[in-house]
Amino acid sequence: MWEQIEKNKFKTTLLILSMGVLFVALGFTLGSLFSDFTSELGYYKEDSSFNQYELSTPMKESEINLYGGLLGVLIALIGWGLLTITTYFAGDKIVLWSAKARHINHQNHPILFNVVEEMCIASGLERIPNIHIIDEPAPNAFAIGKDQQNASIAITKGLLTKLNRYELQGVIAHEIAHIQNRDTLLMTTLGTMLGVIVFLGEISWKSAYISRYRKTSSSRDNNLIILIALLLGILAPIFAQIIYYATSRTREYLADACAVQYTRYPEGLANALEKITGSTEKLSSANKVTAAMFIVNPLKLTSQGLADLSSTHPPTSKRIQILRSLTNDVSFKSYNQALNKTMNNSSNKTMGVIPVSALQEEEILIDEHIDLEDDNELNRTREISNMFWGLNNFIFIPCNCGTNLKIPEEYRGLEIECPHCEAKHMVSL
Repeated sequence: MWEQIEKNKFKTTLLILSMGVLFVALGFTLGSLFSDFTSELGYYKEDSSFNQYELSTPMKESEINLYGGLLGVLIALIGWGLLTITTYFAGDKIVLWSAKARHINHQNHPILFNVVEEMCIASGLERIPNIHIIDEPAPNAFAIGKDQQNASIAITKGLLTKLNRYELQGVIAHEIAHIQNRDTLLMTTLGTMLGVIVFLGEISWKSAYISRYRKTSSSRDNNLIILIALLLGILAPIFAQIIYYATSRTREYLADACAVQYTRYPEGLANALEKITGSTEKLSSANKVTAAMFIVNPLKLTSQGLADLSSTHPPTSKRIQILRSLTNDVSFKSYNQALNKTMNNSSNKTMGVIPVSALQEEEILIDEHIDLEDDNELNRTREISNMFWGLNNFIFIPCNCGTNLKIPEEYRGLEIECPHCEAKHMVSL
């Protein structure tokens, strides 16, 4: 898989430069707009207190706009550099914070950690990722981090509740594949930059909208700058999103192909994708910037058919169809053949999804000895509920009647009564 890793490194560099070009364009436009505004304040108003700074040979308005634009470019370049550094060292923390993800340990959810450890061993990942939980009922998950040593996986409460162990293995394997293939660095970098470009684009078109009401001595230059600002304010965020989303689609197919090799049970991931896509709950913490990071687009429409129109991910129905067509072999070659067949591509080309070297690997047989017996959803719901009680520092007291009492921390040292059998319990200090 070294080809894909090197490809993602190259993509990261190229796309950061592309985002930098948009930064510079927005910086020049905003610099020109603001320089025009300040020149109007201090240069065209006779009674202005800025008259003391007037030049003996006044500059033309076009020169003022040019110098302001160049200053804007300089500020944009500095900002772009700082943003790149911030994204590399803290981009994952920013995204996890925006998703309201909470870090958990092995004690909070042993089954989840066992699944993560199993998939790390199967994939050969050097370090177990940090695990975070998002307290939302919508089932979904994403991976993030600059490298394998600093990776994290975030999972919603709804995913842990709705999926059985084998389906959960499929999702975790998919996210670990993203970490292994260095997709997480690429998407962390682009996601953070996209958010800033969208913000600057909004400032640009709003500034242009305000500027069109002001009159200066050179309305032609003014109108041109305003027009450019309006176009950039609208188009820059769109171009940034196109760059961002263009990287998402093929990497999902490759992560699916890797995941079924780790689990050797494609039906698990297929069932998980089906449950996630079929969910009607809304993931409120997701936004346009983070949507492409999730295993299934959380901003999708609830209808299965309309969900396939998502621009951030390949059609989920196609992904499921490919997985379920893998009958005996889960090698990259077998997955590639299923992909081409599903996409009606008779040429059997790689379609840019599977690295050529990986197609030469030997077949990997599906594990036919999967024990499908699993705890039911009610037990999983109780498990997840108890985990969140524990994260909020509640004290657990088992009663003889079978009730598991959850007591707030402020009741330490007090005696409480079981609401079912009225037995007395002392809350430990």
